[in-house]
Amino acid sequence: NFRQSIEAPIISGLKLRSGPSTSQSNSWVNGKSSSEIAYTFTYAVVVQKDIQIPILKVTGPNGPITSKPFVLRVIAGNVKPEEIQRSNALGDLACVIEVSDADVFIGEPIVASFKIYNRASNLDVREYVVPEMPGFWKEVVGQADPNWEPQVIAGRRYNVANVRTVVLFPQQTGKIVLSGFELTGYMRTSFFDGKNVSAKSDPVTVQVRPLPEPLPANNIGTFKRLKVQTKASAKTAVTNEAIAVEITFNGEGNLKFIQEPQLNWPSEFEVFDPEVNDRINITEQGESGSRTFRYVVIPRSPGTYQIPTIEGAWFNY
Repeated sequence: NFRQSIEAPIISGLKLRSGPSTSQSNSWVNGKSSSEIAYTFTYAVVVQKDIQIPILKVTGPNGPITSKPFVLRVIAGNVKPEEIQRSNALGDLACVIEVSDADVFIGEPIVASFKIYNRASNLDVREYVVPEMPGFWKEVVGQADPNWEPQVIAGRRYNVANVRTVVLFPQQTGKIVLSGFELTGYMRTSFFDGKNVSAKSDPVTVQVRPLPEPLPANNIGTFKRLKVQTKASAKTAVTNEAIAVEITFNGEGNLKFIQEPQLNWPSEFEVFDPEVNDRINITEQGESGSRTFRYVVIPRSPGTYQIPTIEGAWFNY
């Protein structure tokens, strides 16, 4: 009838996952009875080296019982060492800032995601703070309310919530540090009890390089691709009849930074300030679409005129 509570052994290189589970068997052979009780603990290997399993001691019905030590051989598997390091760094609760690139040119977009990694199933997030991110022009990616999504890292299961994704356009050169992403929450430990918990992200440093010299005087900005088109509502008109001239920039990059072009209109034209129309998509892949400047132009004298052309330079990162 031997039975006792056994604490899980603390073993360097192993992380307790569950246990103990117990099982018991009894036998009667030639008038002699015997029994066996098994205590099973489940561990995860969290290092990429052999693990020394130490001597384990318990108190049996006739005194101390001692096991023999042995070496657990750890061989390379599908888990990468960097995943193990990441899992160790995350712990059981973490705020993480993930960026698509940490070495960019000024004006080159970066996609930054603010995520919560949580191993518990009973966490109530009370509040989280996303930093202001000075040094960047920021565009928030539209998304639904965050939900927990399962993700396995180095054999450990996490619940991951992406609370915000932004497209960042660096506006200054040098090192810019992203920091200040943090949360406060409440972890339930039983039906009636719980504890307050908090987490704060490690800072992320982005290196921003200047554009190559010499910089053109008519530089429009930094883009992955860019083209410009000019379109007139009519090629013929009578005097004092209004026509529309549209100049459209289409591409990938911070299209909202494109300013009204400097155009040399014929002196016989009355030109009104343009209407600006944006058709820009903000996604986790960045910013793309078009910006159109629509001019209303009225020719005041008869003749044949040339619509002004667009000239400029842009940097392809």
